[in-house]
Amino acid sequence: MKRKLTSLLLVLAMVFALLPASVFAADTEKPEYQGFQYTVTNDGIELLTYQDKDATELTIPAEIDGKPVIACTEGFFKGMNQLKKVTFPEGFQSIYTSAFEDCTALEEIVVPDSLCDFGAGAFYGCTSLKSIKINAGGKRNWLLSDVFSGCTSLENVEIEDGLGRIFSRAFRNCTSLKEIYIPASVYMIDKEAFDGCTNLTIHGVAGSTAQRFAEAMDIPFVAEDYPGSFQDVNGDRFYGVPVLWAAENGITTGYTDNTFRPNRTCTRAEMVTFLWRLEYCPEPSTTETKFTDLRKGSFYEKAVLWAAENGIVNGVSETKFCPNAPVKRSEVVALLYRLDKEPKYDTSAGSAFKDVDPEKDSGRFYYDAMCWATQNDIVKGYPDNTFQPNAYCKRGEIVTFLYRNLGPYLAKYDDYIS
Repeated sequence: MKRKLTSLLLVLAMVFALLPASVFAADTEKPEYQGFQYTVTNDGIELLTYQDKDATELTIPAEIDGKPVIACTEGFFKGMNQLKKVTFPEGFQSIYTSAFEDCTALEEIVVPDSLCDFGAGAFYGCTSLKSIKINAGGKRNWLLSDVFSGCTSLENVEIEDGLGRIFSRAFRNCTSLKEIYIPASVYMIDKEAFDGCTNLTIHGVAGSTAQRFAEAMDIPFVAEDYPGSFQDVNGDRFYGVPVLWAAENGITTGYTDNTFRPNRTCTRAEMVTFLWRLEYCPEPSTTETKFTDLRKGSFYEKAVLWAAENGIVNGVSETKFCPNAPVKRSEVVALLYRLDKEPKYDTSAGSAFKDVDPEKDSGRFYYDAMCWATQNDIVKGYPDNTFQPNAYCKRGEIVTFLYRNLGPYLAKYDDYIS
């Protein structure tokens, strides 16, 4: 039996060897359109390669076969040393890692509002590139490592409100970059982000991460006027920068009359929604919940479902969440503590407040969270040295707590300023 099977396999191998290569090529070749080789995804068309490596100008098609062109993949333009200008269509979203690496002739890139995701090293070594617009509508809202590293002619960088993080070496050795405005939405800047930018001046909002970074790195800083996202918030209040940061990152949208109402008591539904938006609005894994008082289709429904399944909220009882109830200071610190995965703190320090007694209150749901939050300067007490765990929190306070929490929240990153 083995001998017969072996003979059959040999015959089949000989038959396949005699078949033309085109029989198999159809399964492996990618489709092509006007010199662009591409692949089709659920979201649209991703470009893989372009045939003419000597092109000097290139316009990316808006669609192929009725599907939108949304991305160019890793190294797409790499080695196109004569390419001077690229125009992307509206609807284009992503430039992958090293897409333009060493395109040394590239001078201009036309960026639509939809293009908001740049991969690590996307423009590495583009020594002729002079200006770039950075939109901030993507899922990550980050500038990744080395994205403009070695762009020695880069002079003008326009950053939209909503950018969150600037990672290591993002602008390394951009020696022609003299001034850059960093919006208040940026909450983390790696210490090596502007290495080699020897004549740089940073512009930004007073009290923002941009100022803290500039001062820590001994880079000149110019404070610009407070932009004012809401008519009832200005920059001289303790919540001024946090509210601006939250608005620019989509964490708060305010009211329809363009007010934020910082002194209005925050509800439990609003608090959880702020946390959900901070996490980029993840979809809950289920629509089922033990809470019977959640309104279907409400602004907070998905936020509460997500928070409950991740152990961030427990409700006020087994079946009630009470979305419209005012949120207390004790509840706020507990939610932040759970969001940060209950990090360790110095248990020997005890309570910093006279109205929270370690002997009587250490078993309460908020005690560990309060100690952690105060040790990390997230929550501060009142002038009379009280914490007032049952006091209701105002909207301005809540957003400020979220903003102050960015340091501990980003502790997994080794070398940054927030």
